[in-house]
Amino acid sequence: MSEETYAVGVDPIQPALIVTEEMKATLRSSVRWAKFLLVVMTIMLVLLLCLGVVLIIFANKSTLLILPYASSELFVQGIIDVVLVLLLIYPLVKGYIFCKSIRRACDTDSETELARGLSAMRLWLRFYGILTIIALVLYPLLAIGFIIARSD
Repeated sequence: MSEETYAVGVDPIQPALIVTEEMKATLRSSVRWAKFLLVVMTIMLVLLLCLGVVLIIFANKSTLLILPYASSELFVQGIIDVVLVLLLIYPLVKGYIFCKSIRRACDTDSETELARGLSAMRLWLRFYGILTIIALVLYPLLAIGFIIARSD
């Protein structure tokens, strides 16, 4: 089922990678879905950044708050939101590079753009993989901490 083709000037022992029209259509479809997710993620990050800034501002207006201790909690939550936004900009950029490079590779048959796009996708997915591992480790620890704190 595997069709081997050889590019001109390439060693006949090693087959060249050929991207068929069906593969290009699949890549283009993947780019559309990735672009949709990236736009949603961008909107969510902008909203989260706005929320973080608002929380930081209101934390400094402690006279407006009913609870006196809420000001420091709002400030910390605002800082966490802003740091989270800054952390998630990296995969956002890699995702957009993936979309742009893969689309350009499909349009121009550029092996360099294909490699660049796939590299960006690898970094994009690796970031979320590492983030998932961190979350899987932290959630049980936080749950145990809350259970211990609640029992006291």
